[in-house]
Amino acid sequence: MLINLLSEIHKDSRQWTICLLVSRMWHYRGGTDEGPIKHTDMVLIDEQGSHMYGQLPPATSERLKDMLQEGKVFVIRKFLCNPSKTNFRPVESPSMVKFTKFTIVEERPGLEDGYPLCTYSLTSFADIPDPSGPPTRFIDVIGKISHVSDLVVVQSMYQTAGSNTRTVKLTDLLGAELRIILWGDRTVEFDADAVRAMGDKEPVIAIFVGTLPKSHHGVTWLSGSSACRWYIDEDIPDVNSFRASVGGLLRANDLKSLLSMMAANTNAQVQHATLLKLI
Repeated sequence: MLINLLSEIHKDSRQWTICLLVSRMWHYRGGTDEGPIKHTDMVLIDEQGSHMYGQLPPATSERLKDMLQEGKVFVIRKFLCNPSKTNFRPVESPSMVKFTKFTIVEERPGLEDGYPLCTYSLTSFADIPDPSGPPTRFIDVIGKISHVSDLVVVQSMYQTAGSNTRTVKLTDLLGAELRIILWGDRTVEFDADAVRAMGDKEPVIAIFVGTLPKSHHGVTWLSGSSACRWYIDEDIPDVNSFRASVGGLLRANDLKSLLSMMAANTNAQVQHATLLKLI
C-alpha cells in the first residue's frame, strides 16, 4: 500500500492514503459538557512530524468514535483535503483532513513509537492575543506550574447545571504568571495531587495546548476545555530546555543570596562557611 505524507496531499485529488498518529481528539458539543456531538476534531501527525487538523461530521463521528483514540496510529483513506479553517485552528497548516461517510479507518497497532508524541506552537505570555472576536487559533504555552487549585463549581451561561473548574498557574522564565482555568472533564483528568507531589521535589514544567485567551477586568487568562491537553515533564526538547533554564535561574538566585550574606557579615568564619556553600 502506497502511503502519502501530509506534505503531499492537496485538494485536487481524493485518492490519498495516509498513516497518522492521533495526537489529540475531542468532541465539540456546542460549548456544553453534555449534548449531541456537533463535530469531532483531531490533531494528526505523520511519521515525519508534519501535522494537520482533522474534522469528522456528526454521523461519521458516531461511526468512528469508538475506534479512533489518542496515541494510536491509523491508516485513513477516502477523505477530503480541504482548505484549513479561518478560525479556531489547533495547528497551522494550509489544509485539513475532512472525514466523510465514505472514509475508511484501519488501526495499525505497534507503530506508535515511530511517531512524535505531540505537536504545538508556543506563544509567550506577553504575546497572547487580544481575546476579542473569534480567535484564529488555539494557544499553546509553556511554564513552571506554581499553583494548582481544588475543584470549584461555577455556573456558566451556556449550561443549566454547574461546571467543574480548576485553576492552574504557570510562571515563565521572566517571572510572569498566567492562569489557565480548566473546565468540565479536563478538571478531573488533570491529576492535581500527583502534580503537587512532584512540585514538592522539583520544578514541574508543563506545556498546555488547545487553550483560548480570555480577559476579565484587563487581566488575560487562558481557558482550557474540550480541546485542551497538557504535557507535564515529558522528555521533549522545549520542556528540557525550559527546565535547564529554570535550574540556572534557581542556582543564580542561590548565589546572589549567599553573596548578600557574605557582604552583610564581617565574621571571617561565617564568610568561610558561606564560601564553602558556593563551591
